[in-house]
Amino acid sequence: MIREMDFRDSACRGYEALLEDYLARELTGSEARMTAEHLESCAGCRLALEDAAASIPLLRVAGTLLDEVPYPSPGF
Repeated sequence: MIREMDFRDSACRGYEALLEDYLARELTGSEARMTAEHLESCAGCRLALEDAAASIPLLRVAGTLLDEVPYPSPGF
């Protein structure tokens, strides 16, 4: 599903960097709590988190495909 995004739909600057760690469950207790509370009230950050979650399987497939592609020989 493709959706139109504008500036209001983007993640907040202060939380954008935390979203990947939040998704991976790598935040400390207070950071995780603060991010979860923010996500309840911020549609832009929720959309960014959903996009990040949806991209994980695609990145895994891409990584697997790259592992199967041989590197060019040194003479290339």
